[in-house]
Amino acid sequence: KLGYANATINRRTQALRAAYNLALKDELLSKIPRFTILKEDNARQGFFEQEEFEAVLKHLENPYDDLALFAYLTGWRKGEIVNLRWNQVDHVEKEIRIDTSKNGEGRVIPILGGLWDLIKDRWQKREVTSKSGETYISPLVFHNYGKPIGDIRKRWKKACEKAGYPNKLFHDFR
Repeated sequence: KLGYANATINRRTQALRAAYNLALKDELLSKIPRFTILKEDNARQGFFEQEEFEAVLKHLENPYDDLALFAYLTGWRKGEIVNLRWNQVDHVEKEIRIDTSKNGEGRVIPILGGLWDLIKDRWQKREVTSKSGETYISPLVFHNYGKPIGDIRKRWKKACEKAGYPNKLFHDFR
């Protein structure tokens, strides 16, 4: 196994199987070997009760607190959140529209309750002043002084420790 997760091995095995199937289709092979798929246990972990999450959130500075809150309210992964742009947010219909997602399909997310409050707050934070003193509007909903938000893991870990939950990890912040 060489230390790889079953999911990693399965993805690589599937690619190899696809290559064999193409060779069979092109009549370069007369038969292909059988491939065994390993059992995967990759269910999301690290779920928080609301009061736990709120305690951790208090120890994150902006914009990391907003990113974490959006993830908590929507179930989105960090990669989806940091790429969210204002042209995907419809203030009139109160919807977020993304063209594609992890499964390759688009989706529409209604903006309700606390999520609407968060989006309104982020709208107020879209203006950025550059080092040269120029002011511009960031196209990103979640940004760090106009730049994409980077790694949050260290900040998240510190916030968890300060809140008294040192063993809680938010696995989708990678």
